[in-house]
Amino acid sequence: MYKNASDFCSQVWDHSWRVVPDDRPCMRLWFDGSMGNPNKRVALLYGSHSVDRNGFPSGAEAVTSSSLQLFIFGAMLTTLLS
Repeated sequence: MYKNASDFCSQVWDHSWRVVPDDRPCMRLWFDGSMGNPNKRVALLYGSHSVDRNGFPSGAEAVTSSSLQLFIFGAMLTTLLS
């Protein structure tokens, strides 16, 4: 079905996710909740680059669907975690 973990990651969510090196900010599906939620920092980081002062997608990122999906996911996650 999938060639490897990278193939699974990119295909299962219609290429909205991609594998990145461990030293890059990325969303984690599994983590130790007793140490905090690492996804909150990542959502805030990417969300802050994708919105204008009114909270709407801005610039070139506003026209790409994957950036918009990331923006929406980040906004939802930030809301859930706050």
